[in-house]
Amino acid sequence: MAQLDALRLIEEIRNRAVSLAISENYIRDPEVASRIGNIWAGPAGSGGLVSDLWIQGAFPSKQSGTSLKSLAAQGLFPPDLMHYLHQHNKFPADRVLFEHQHEALRACSIKEPSGRPSLVVTAGTGAGKTEAFLLPILAGLWSQPRARNSAGMRCLILYPMNALVTDQVTRLYELLDEQDKLSLFHFTSETPETDWNAKSRGDLWKSCRRRSRESARASIPDIVITNYSMLEYMLCRPQDKGFFGSALEYVVLDEAHLYTATLAAEITLLLRRLRDRCGVAPEQITHIATSATLGGTSEELRKFASTMFAGPTSSTGVIEGKKAPPQFDVPAVTHDSPPDPSVLSQFSDVKISTLTADGSFTPDDSKAIGELSQLLNNLLPSESLSAARDQSGQVVAGFLKCALEQVPLVRKLAALIYSQDLWSLQHLSSELWGQCSETSEQATILLLRLAAAARSRPEVSPLIPHRLHCLVRAAEGLAICLNQACTAPSPWKAGGLGAIQAARDRCVACNSITLPILRCKACGQWAMAGFENQETEEMESGLLVDALKRRYYLIASNANMALTPVFVNPETGRYFGQRQGTLLYRAPCPEH
Repeated sequence: MAQLDALRLIEEIRNRAVSLAISENYIRDPEVASRIGNIWAGPAGSGGLVSDLWIQGAFPSKQSGTSLKSLAAQGLFPPDLMHYLHQHNKFPADRVLFEHQHEALRACSIKEPSGRPSLVVTAGTGAGKTEAFLLPILAGLWSQPRARNSAGMRCLILYPMNALVTDQVTRLYELLDEQDKLSLFHFTSETPETDWNAKSRGDLWKSCRRRSRESARASIPDIVITNYSMLEYMLCRPQDKGFFGSALEYVVLDEAHLYTATLAAEITLLLRRLRDRCGVAPEQITHIATSATLGGTSEELRKFASTMFAGPTSSTGVIEGKKAPPQFDVPAVTHDSPPDPSVLSQFSDVKISTLTADGSFTPDDSKAIGELSQLLNNLLPSESLSAARDQSGQVVAGFLKCALEQVPLVRKLAALIYSQDLWSLQHLSSELWGQCSETSEQATILLLRLAAAARSRPEVSPLIPHRLHCLVRAAEGLAICLNQACTAPSPWKAGGLGAIQAARDRCVACNSITLPILRCKACGQWAMAGFENQETEEMESGLLVDALKRRYYLIASNANMALTPVFVNPETGRYFGQRQGTLLYRAPCPEH
């Protein structure tokens, strides 16, 4: 499988969506079909099936300069757990932690006389947010064995849906599958009742993970991962009473941004019932809420968490993952002439492939570097390109990284994406080039494609890490303007009438009356649909007309379908027998 080019993929999705919509809504008139295809392939605001493109920076989080090894030396992480994770390739001991991971570990290790802390951890998707609560919890459970007379689970991790539960338990099991000090269990509606049921499904896990509800009830695990609906059932069922006891030390609400309004109130009460059932006070539990998109100020987040967890705001901390700014290893080099978006847009179809299916760099490719050099000649002096080729050792990704990080325009693009969370393609192009046009958008897309492929090593982030967002919708109804003299461009017009456009009551170009387009499913013949308002003698689209005062018609699109001709004034919708206006024909499809 070749390297995924997301920007090219979005364009392919657009083409496939339009092609599918045209085939599913066949119209045999090629002119009308072509106009409709252009609308569906166009901008979202004008009826396009694919939304505008949005760009979001995916810069890695700031690093703390500490690791599990250094924290273990300071007594903030169990040395034997650190060695276990390192020796079994779970988490390297010398991997530098992100700032929010380090802060969460330190916050959870502090023992205050007033009780355990509550935390809100916010960090972007893929920024190690899960480790920010897993590492402190594992450290606490590992270093402090279960109290002698305590009962029940020691940690509860709540998710809003089963898919997240399954993903998280798989991740946690991969961390703990080579040890027998801590145990875990996931409890959802899909969890088998007995070990025999689990074995028949092929669930042959190691001893640290309970296979079934039967085995979990017989030997209560340290960590239970479930959803809030199942927790509600567990609190009600007598057979699950063993899960609840004084051993409870940690409660985690992941994806906390989903808990709003009445659901937030329900979860707050559910957690109160949980603590009452276990016989523990809020200050005896470390509560952690995490989210990638939980908005608000630090004070608002602190108040949200203290309300949710029934704890004082003074013992509630807010830890925000911060993005690391773009880093460039060499100084910028100015080209003799400023970059021209119209020139760069001519290279929009260039093929860029730097990674193989197994995640390694593509083999040395002097041909690809030569083709890319023709493009980059518009951005860098020839001597800078030669130096980049020599430094990269003919590796395409390395060559792009060495070359692009010298380009002031690329640095400007990185700074723009870093400065704002989300950019529309139009806005980003306008800020980058000082203009918003089709060529500037194509040039911006080209720079994003190049920067996404530029990196020094396969495992590190590209020069400008970013995500793309777009939505795809199903084909909706269209309308046609009744004004034969419609001021819309001729490519919009069809059928001897005005412009075909997204469904609306008035033409976007000339403000004349429009009527919805219908088609015969059997033969593909198209026609217009209208309502005859018998009080005003006007033809209307029918959206805002009293149903008791109107009569429905199909209005044929050509004379061959005519039964009774009618003239319609395109400005007012008023119809006449034989007067000035646009000639239409009332008729169903004559063949079907």
